[in-house]
Amino acid sequence: MGSARPVLSTLALATLITASTGAGLATTAAGPEIYEEIHRWQFSVCPVPLPAGGVNLTRDTARWHFESGTFRWQKATPEGHPTGLVFEGAGRFEMTLPDVGERRQWQRMSGAEAPVDVTFRRAVLRTSEDLTTAFAGATPGECPTHTSFPLAKNRHEHYLKKRAFDVDAVIAAALATPAADYLWVEFDTEAFGWLAYQYDPFAREEITLSTVPLNRWAETWVSLDRPETRDAEGKPSGGREALIDIEHVDLEIDLTGPRQGRNVGFSQTPVRWVPVTAEVRFTAQTGGAGALLFGLTSTARLSAVRAPDGGAPDGDILAFAREEISAWTNDVRNNTWDGQVLVALSRPLVAGETRTLAFDYELQIANYAPGRGWYPGVQDQFEDLHTATMTFTRGKRQEVRACGTRRAAEDLQETWAVDDPTKMVSFSYGEKFREATLEVEGVPKVHSFGPRLRGGAGGEMIRNVGIDVANSLRYFQWLLDAPLPVDEIQLTGIAAFHGQAFDGFIHMSESTYRNESSGPTEMFRAHEAAHQWWGHEVGWQSYRDQWLSEALAEYSAMLFIKNTLKNGDKLYDEVLTAYTNLVNGSRKGAFGRFARPWLVETNLADRRRMGPICLGYRASTVEIPRGYQIQVYHRGPLVLHSLHSLLRLISPDQDLFIEILRDFVRTHRGSAPSTADFIATVNRHAPGDWQWFFDQWLCSNDIPTYRWQHRIEAAPAGSATPFQMIVEIHQEDVPEDFFSLIPIRFDYGGNRTGSYLAKVDAPQVTLTVPLAEKPKKVELNPDFSVLAKVKKM
Repeated sequence: MGSARPVLSTLALATLITASTGAGLATTAAGPEIYEEIHRWQFSVCPVPLPAGGVNLTRDTARWHFESGTFRWQKATPEGHPTGLVFEGAGRFEMTLPDVGERRQWQRMSGAEAPVDVTFRRAVLRTSEDLTTAFAGATPGECPTHTSFPLAKNRHEHYLKKRAFDVDAVIAAALATPAADYLWVEFDTEAFGWLAYQYDPFAREEITLSTVPLNRWAETWVSLDRPETRDAEGKPSGGREALIDIEHVDLEIDLTGPRQGRNVGFSQTPVRWVPVTAEVRFTAQTGGAGALLFGLTSTARLSAVRAPDGGAPDGDILAFAREEISAWTNDVRNNTWDGQVLVALSRPLVAGETRTLAFDYELQIANYAPGRGWYPGVQDQFEDLHTATMTFTRGKRQEVRACGTRRAAEDLQETWAVDDPTKMVSFSYGEKFREATLEVEGVPKVHSFGPRLRGGAGGEMIRNVGIDVANSLRYFQWLLDAPLPVDEIQLTGIAAFHGQAFDGFIHMSESTYRNESSGPTEMFRAHEAAHQWWGHEVGWQSYRDQWLSEALAEYSAMLFIKNTLKNGDKLYDEVLTAYTNLVNGSRKGAFGRFARPWLVETNLADRRRMGPICLGYRASTVEIPRGYQIQVYHRGPLVLHSLHSLLRLISPDQDLFIEILRDFVRTHRGSAPSTADFIATVNRHAPGDWQWFFDQWLCSNDIPTYRWQHRIEAAPAGSATPFQMIVEIHQEDVPEDFFSLIPIRFDYGGNRTGSYLAKVDAPQVTLTVPLAEKPKKVELNPDFSVLAKVKKM
């Protein structure tokens, strides 16, 4: 099936390529054929034989040796430089991995040892560099005929279909940006199929090695910082200077757009095309770029990009390019585009200059705007704090709720303003919605705005949602000793089966306005409320640290139900049981009120292939595309529960864990801390260095099995106690150097208990524990203190 033409604005891409300096292609020529030409995948019909001894290409720690075979060069840009080539023959790829965590990830995902060393027989290389210099001795020669080459076209379309990713757009942006050397090499290995190496100068972690073998979920097997920003251990440093800093977004949203003929959710909410104009004001952080890439949800239908502050040669209309993927394949749903928009600027950026771009597009939505991608942003969007205004045109029966404060309302138009910089903004609207306002002393006023659902309790259920959120806010303010800096919290029901928190504004699944189940209902509502602290008051540095938001929100919600609900201890234990079974791949994880049957994966090999918590979204795999949810939302809270349990045993007179949470919020409020920052907070309060704990539980998938036996006998003459316990513990399914602190509980009857913290640092340990009294019962790892399987010998 042929590819559709990319979406182009009425102004040709005449300004897409501007004068560049540095290592990138230097060019002053321009023309509409630049993006279009490289997007045709035109390659020479004359294959160029490799010289004797082959050709090498090196980038950082990666090296390709094209041993023998031929190159086919992509048709050159008007400046005379090809931006791609196709290789067929015999080659070898080698890559050393300076980060031990990435070495483990490579081994986990590939099943092979590091360093990387694979052979390949085909490759498609795309770049903004001057390839004729890199491949001296195998240059294009004098072949005037070019044609669309199936291999290059098919591999490009594979990534468009599976990831909504257009490498040509990134290359065009790099060509227009000084010293932005972009490199994409996809090669067909004998061992693993197609692997893709990418050096992306616009990304936080520039170097990746990934694959998309079967479905839309890309597996990133390696991710590294560029050499100059790695730390001494090869780990990412977190530093990156973006091209622009978005400061403010003005959004005009028309909710009266036409229906799409389908309804969704329990509320049977109609899906509409909603026209949006987004004016994005930004300040250039560096100068010289003549084009920019903006992220925009792949379901947004973009019609124009404008420069309302003037300066465009043909009025305020700017050129943009974006592939409509659904136009040429049935593998994706209708109205699906590339997730990036390439915008040709009217003039290159000047460092420190403030500019504004306006995007006119339509969104297909039910009654809410999801996530961050519904309005234009840049890579790593959650780092880009900005203010916003949202002006709505609504129907007579529609009511709107949004982030921020309603500033103006006249007839069927109203404006909401977000004055404090935030990560993202959103809105919701409804017809036949009700609202209940809850005022609980000491916390922000809560407005619960929900749908009238068949089978629901109407206004009573809407009020219940508000009550639970207000109660959880009050609990969290006490728990964290951190009152929220807002006067009101808006809750809105959305025609979906998830929740999402924004600053002072929370999306609630409409199912929570329809049904209630003691425990899970309050926990879901409390989780979203907890994000006011975990995620917004305290952010996260990168995807590697996002567990801080989700796991802390989930564990905070667990503490809420434990400490405030009737039978809270029992409910808390049920959560621990369900999550432990889920993470262990036990079918028992599919049963019970806190069960997540859709997440239970019983295949051990597939579970071992999942990435650990500290890799964030990269925990997901082709076999387990919801690996991120398993690790971050379920293993993550179990790790926090374990830390909490151990600290209680170490310091029974004070709750060190609560002190840690309060210190962490106090220290990092208004910033984006890393996991290392959290560990530093733990070490400030807990005795010793706890790096070992986080290395084992966050950065590995290991779950130990403990087989144990014990006997209680009279202590030898002269002992300080009359009894002693001899306990033998076998540690299995983990590396030999795995270290654990495992509680042992003694039940003496009459509600009298004691405990002992066993150190297990070898496959088998035998410990002697002095006892002043003979216990009636002995239990290893009570209350799921450590994530493990426990069996009696």
